[in-house]
Amino acid sequence: MTGDRVPAAGAAVRLVVVLGSNADARRRLQQARSELERAAAIVAASEEVEAPSYLPGDASIYRNQALLLEWPGATGGFTALARDIERRLGRRREAAGAAAHDVEIDIDLVAGFGGDGALLHLAPEKLAPDLVRTLVRQVVSGCGRAELDEALG
Repeated sequence: MTGDRVPAAGAAVRLVVVLGSNADARRRLQQARSELERAAAIVAASEEVEAPSYLPGDASIYRNQALLLEWPGATGGFTALARDIERRLGRRREAAGAAAHDVEIDIDLVAGFGGDGALLHLAPEKLAPDLVRTLVRQVVSGCGRAELDEALG
């Protein structure tokens, strides 16, 4: 399931987000967390892990982390905020085929859940790398969300 189902009016949602940075990574992840926390409470955070890129042809080392956020609205609003934060922290979204090492900071929405636990958003392509699944498990452990559990494998 991908897409953006809208929660009930005034209902908060829980978002699973993955951060990654390949330039001044520790500082950029801290800045991204601080910016996100201005709009949403951080409910849980995974460990930060440095690892080679999982993208073919990208030799960069990335620092990665997953977050579970309490978000006050629809998941689409989060995507707009994430792109704005990326831009302010140096992300340049180049044309298709741009070098992956140009990323600097990446904020990806992986999943979103309503207050009742209903799945509102799932981006299974974001869960493909083993490292991402490992970090996401750290922030959703014990949540009992069957659709996400299935996507995590």
